Amino acid sequence: MKVLIVFRGTVNNWENWIYNLRFSQVDPFPDIPNAFIHHGFWIAYKNIHAQLFKALNALPKDKPIRLIGYSKGGAISMIGNFLE
Repeated sequence: MKVLIVFRGTVNNWENWIYNLRFSQVDPFPDIPNAFIHHGFWIAYKNIHAQLFKALNALPKDKPIRLIGYSKGGAISMIGNFLE
C-alpha cells in the first residue's frame, strides 16, 4: 500500500494565477548547476513546504510515499519529490 499526497491544479482565482504568471526562472539549488524552476511554482512550493514535511514526518516510515498533482499541483509535487 502506498501513501499518495495529491496537489490540486490552479483554482480560478487571482492569487493562483499570480503564481502561474511569475514564469521567470529561479535557481534555488546552488549545488546543482542549471536546476532552474518556474518562479511562481517555487514560491507556491515554499508556501506549503513546512506543512508538507510536518505531514510527511507523521506518516508511517514503512510505506512508500508518492507526491502527485495536476497542472500547478504537478509542478509542486515534482519539486517536493526532488527535495524529499
